[in-house]
Amino acid sequence: MTDLFSDVGRLRLPSAAAPPRREPPTTPAPVKGAGAWLPWPVVERVVRLRLRPASRWQVLALLLCTSCRYGRKEARLTGAEIAAKTGLSERTVKAAIQDLIRRGLVRRLGRYRKLVVTLIEPPSDPPPEVELPVRGG
Repeated sequence: MTDLFSDVGRLRLPSAAAPPRREPPTTPAPVKGAGAWLPWPVVERVVRLRLRPASRWQVLALLLCTSCRYGRKEARLTGAEIAAKTGLSERTVKAAIQDLIRRGLVRRLGRYRKLVVTLIEPPSDPPPEVELPVRGG
């Protein structure tokens, strides 16, 4: 006759002191290289925007990230470049830019390729150079 409790010694029960084993996260590691750092106050303002259709978001996000990537300066992108990066048609990009300008979120700087996102403070200019007098003689 087989004893009912003969396999008890072979069972491994988790102890109360040991924490449960967790699997490592499956999120990919961040890619090293160039990127865009967005100031937190800008993020807080952007997430409250109500933009429709979605193409406005795509264009604004590209302009915002491009501007922040290059030191909060103007985003130097043509309509064709924006269309290629977002997958939108050039006509949709043109309409999205006009709508963002009308809402005051973007403005043109000059005539071609320069778009400024108004949510971002421009970089502070370095102090003007001062010519120091020469001592002596």
